[in-house]
Amino acid sequence: MLNITKFDRYSILEEFINNGSQNIFKCIQCGACASVCPVARSGYKFYCKNIIKKIQIGDIDEILEDISPWACIFCYRCNDICPKNVNPADVIFALRRIQANDLNIPTSSISGITDLYSKGHAIYSDKSQQIRTKCGLNPIPETAINDHEAQNEIQILLDESPIGESGFF
Repeated sequence: MLNITKFDRYSILEEFINNGSQNIFKCIQCGACASVCPVARSGYKFYCKNIIKKIQIGDIDEILEDISPWACIFCYRCNDICPKNVNPADVIFALRRIQANDLNIPTSSISGITDLYSKGHAIYSDKSQQIRTKCGLNPIPETAINDHEAQNEIQILLDESPIGESGFF
């Protein structure tokens, strides 16, 4: 378990604010975000509303160790419905960044990270191509998967991240 000192708490809060969570203290815990959140409906312990509350009260040890943020699919429904423009999805993304910097990534997310590095797209499989074709879509999505320059940029960024520096790739 991570040992968070008082100084670290302020540093981590600053990390949230610097990564799109400037309005985190405007959250009134109304639950609108949770009402549309697939993670909340899936039964994960920490979904957007709960994570924001933990950050607001400074009780972040538990969320730094939890896998719930990695279940977020970034549908942005929470951002759309939030009456205070807290942008809960940005809070989740910032939390993921903090966890990744501490190399605290659940094993269930490793395949997505390695696919992102090697193929330029986090979810890439024959099955997803078949589903896209069945829906009348291009089997290969218009992402970095089709752009070798973008793939190279992703690899450079990941290589320079704590994950890359750890020798993961």
